[in-house]
Amino acid sequence: MEHLHRSAGRVRGRAQARAASAGLRHGVGRDRLLDDIAARANRHAVFYLIRPYLLDPDDEFILELAIASASQYIVTHNRADFRDAGRFGLAVVSPGEFLGLI
Repeated sequence: MEHLHRSAGRVRGRAQARAASAGLRHGVGRDRLLDDIAARANRHAVFYLIRPYLLDPDDEFILELAIASASQYIVTHNRADFRDAGRFGLAVVSPGEFLGLI
């Protein structure tokens, strides 16, 4: 019985190690990337010079931030609401597409 208990402990330990490793690759790695992006970010004043432009007024600030920061991309799952962003030299891409670009 003690042998089974030790074996179960080893299996559980390996499973926990795999889970921790997966978390490092997926969760912690993502958090580190976002922390790095935030550490390099700069604040910009936004003056709302182009409103209203988009169909969804809740998306206007995203467009304005992208313009003010001279961004190349708007990364969103909501591509339809930004279909005219190309007029400002912005490419609208999904998160998956963006990851393929970087």
